[in-house]
Parts: sequence; structure tokens; C-alpha cells
Amino acid sequence: MVLSKTTSYSLRILIRLASLEGEEITAGRLQQELAIPNRYLRRLLTELTKHGLIRSIQGRYGGYLLARRSDTIRISEVIEAIEDFESLNQCILGVPDCALKEKCAMHDIWEEIKNKMVSTFSGTSLHDLKNRSMAG
Repeated sequence: MVLSKTTSYSLRILIRLASLEGEEITAGRLQQELAIPNRYLRRLLTELTKHGLIRSIQGRYGGYLLARRSDTIRISEVIEAIEDFESLNQCILGVPDCALKEKCAMHDIWEEIKNKMVSTFSGTSLHDLKNRSMAG
């Protein structure tokens, strides 16, 4: 599974916010640091705010910050908010009715991999990712 560009950008934004430990950052600074196109970034900030993952502070000295502590935001929550894990439910070999009629040759293997991925995403927080990015 490859995460969508939207989810990848969203995770990059959230990891950056997690690294600030509760300080606000402006959209302009995020755009400079993360090199996400401005219109795309603004749309993502709106989506992340709508899903309760970040907060927007209005005003001259405003910006964005995480809505909760980074150790309480799971990667699975971000993926679910942005792309709904739908890509995981498709047949890896592209067979349209794989699970409904006759399972493809990869069905059981993919099901096992998918379950491990969801478990890993559920067990990993933004705090974990922030620590990994700062260490390496």
C-alpha cells in the first residue's frame, strides 16, 4: 500500500506540528519548510482542522497547532480521516470480485499483510514518528 499524496502531506504537517511541542506555526512557514504547494496546504489545514487533529489560532500572531497531545493521535486516525483505508480493501491483483466470488491467489496473504499494517498504524502515534524523524 502506498499512502496518497494527501495523506503523506498531512502526516508531514502533523509531524512538524508535533515537533513544536504546542507552539503555533503559520501556514506560510509550514509551506516554506515542507514545500507543499500553498493552495494544497491550505486545503489540508482546513481538512485536518475539520477532523479535529489540529487547531487554528486566528489573529496577527495566530497559526496552527495540534489539537491534542501527539502521543494520543494515531497514524490510523490520520489515514482514516484522509483516505478511509479504502485502498486496503481492493484486491492486490485487481480482481474485481475477489472476496465476493472466488478468492485470488494473493487474497489470504494480502489479508494478513493488511491486518499487520492496520495494527502497526493503530499502534503508532505522531509522537513516535516525531521521535524517529528527530533521531534520524
